[in-house]
Amino acid sequence: MKVSTHLTEDGRGRAEVHTTEGVGHEIRYFDNNGKRYHSETFGDKQLHELQIIADEWSDSIHTLHG
Repeated sequence: MKVSTHLTEDGRGRAEVHTTEGVGHEIRYFDNNGKRYHSETFGDKQLHELQIIADEWSDSIHTLHG
């Protein structure tokens, strides 16, 4: 289930925070065409922590690895 959406100010993409029962929380990253190009799963973090990470990514603070 999608919990929140975090848009970049320059329109280059968005990050969506999702929660899935039995899997945990996930951030899905999309480009400006709506194509998902990366995702991160966090089983050990609280939902609000993922929302902070998604905010930081949309503000170009959080860097994706991998």
